[in-house]
Amino acid sequence: MSSAISARYPLQVIRTTAASISLFGSLILATMIISSPGKLRTPYRRIIFGLAMSDIIQSLGIIFSPLSQPKDTPGATWARGNIATCEAAGFGMTMGTVMLPMYTFLLTLYFLLIVKYKMTIHSFAIKVEWIFHFITLSWNIVGNSIQVAKDNFNANFNGLCNLTGYPMNCLIDPEIFGQCIRGVDAVQDAIILVQGPILVCFVGILACLGNLTYYVYILERRILQTSPSGQGMNWIRQSCMGVRNIFCPPTPTRPRHHPSHSLSHRSNGNDSETDSDVDALAQTASSSLNTLERQYSLARKSLVQSTLYVLSYLASYLFLTIALFLQFIPKAGTPLWMVYLLSITWPLSGVFNIFVYTRPKVRLLKDRYPTIPRFILFLLVVVSGGEAPPDSQIRAAMRSLGIVDNVNLSVSNPTHDDVDTSEPSPVVAASTTKSQLNKGFSRV
Repeated sequence: MSSAISARYPLQVIRTTAASISLFGSLILATMIISSPGKLRTPYRRIIFGLAMSDIIQSLGIIFSPLSQPKDTPGATWARGNIATCEAAGFGMTMGTVMLPMYTFLLTLYFLLIVKYKMTIHSFAIKVEWIFHFITLSWNIVGNSIQVAKDNFNANFNGLCNLTGYPMNCLIDPEIFGQCIRGVDAVQDAIILVQGPILVCFVGILACLGNLTYYVYILERRILQTSPSGQGMNWIRQSCMGVRNIFCPPTPTRPRHHPSHSLSHRSNGNDSETDSDVDALAQTASSSLNTLERQYSLARKSLVQSTLYVLSYLASYLFLTIALFLQFIPKAGTPLWMVYLLSITWPLSGVFNIFVYTRPKVRLLKDRYPTIPRFILFLLVVVSGGEAPPDSQIRAAMRSLGIVDNVNLSVSNPTHDDVDTSEPSPVVAASTTKSQLNKGFSRV
């Protein structure tokens, strides 16, 4: 107990610092989406915007919880608030904590339905997306409002305002800490409002990701069976060149193009993901590929991006989920080392998501300009609103940094396959024309 008391202050510092960094990252991500040419016109952008806003709400709740606790809270050195401020912080933190896994599940469902089941953008937006937005917001707003009415948001021992009883620790041992006068049903309600949705979403995320992985495997087997001997695997390896992930078969590393080479000489654009949006990924398939190979290329790229978002979610929520369910094991408790890891990883989802969102553009630019540091390319993508900046902007940035002499920027103007135009399109057969795709999107 004494070690937990001594760790209370450093845990608050760690948690608040991590939440502040994540808040900054999510604000940048939301700003990039709003300021980009595509704005919120596609389901993918709206889902990622929902992820960013969820993390913003959660981060604000984490940051202000230690300050919003009632002044008379035992051992709360940062406490400057009252019951109302604690309820507000708990409302936001709980709402964001539940919305993040719900939107992560919607994202994996989006990749699965669009890529495997060929659902159009319009159909997904009407039949799935908007209904899911309504359910997510209603569940969290109404559910947390009920908790406020039942006096279930109170200060806990870890410096947070969440679903617990008052006086502090009264739900753990009423004989020592006294009978609860607030939050009598807090634990039972937390199971329904928080733990239940997190568990359901986690199962759904794994199911969608497993289904999409199996679909990629089936397409790969079909390519090997329908192609002449050896050619199918050669094409699969060619489509994976330059991509380092577990979904590609081993192949020798391909030398990078020198930046002075014309982009028109690149291999049909199959070696680069021009956008994390599955709609734009569909446009990167070369016209020389048949429909099956086109489907495989799109499915593999979508699987990689979807997996990265899931890993981002797991990195943030793994220890939190374990800690939540340890509460139901009598006398188990959460080890102090896990509390430290939880305090570091749980608030950082905004940081993970911005790196995943910008990864395809940064990788594209790194392929074109291998001598420019990756972090600088990341900053250029962020400043450009999440888009790959034109050559003139990169040249100006390098000159301002004083390193233009070390970078050869004599690159021809980007082609459609090299820089994402954020032109959405349903994932359909290869025979679908570009005008049909644009017409289909205009109805969304």
